[in-house]
Amino acid sequence: EDYKQADEYLSRAFVKQLNDRAALITGKLKCYLKAKDYAEAGALIEAALAENETYRKGGKPNVLDKFDCVLLTQLAFIDLEKGHKKKAKASLTRAREIAARFDQAPDYDAKNLRFVTLSESLMMHDSFGNSCIEAIEGMVAALKSPELVAVWESIGG
Repeated sequence: EDYKQADEYLSRAFVKQLNDRAALITGKLKCYLKAKDYAEAGALIEAALAENETYRKGGKPNVLDKFDCVLLTQLAFIDLEKGHKKKAKASLTRAREIAARFDQAPDYDAKNLRFVTLSESLMMHDSFGNSCIEAIEGMVAALKSPELVAVWESIGG
């Protein structure tokens, strides 16, 4: 009957689910990319990006922005593998814009996500790097694609 306490408990569980989801998506993407199943990888990325957007409050930067940057970098790689350089450049440009906005005022507090109601801050962490730009650069390096490096450098990366 204590809905406030229940909401706090469920919000913490929700944040854990978001962390688990990110790990699951990251793992599935590695499998799809190794198998060169670019259709499924692209579909998973698009679904993850759309879902991440639902957790945004008022268009403000949030902790999921770094994950979006990594996803968009992988999407750019997939687009290049499919011969779509223009789409790849658009994905990396979008990642760069998200990174610039987030890195100016980083927010790692899960309580600033939609559907999360916490009385105290709950900081989320990732292994993508210290900033969104570092996350993009790390993913560009990990994908080992000279063409992706060239596109990244062409947009000021």
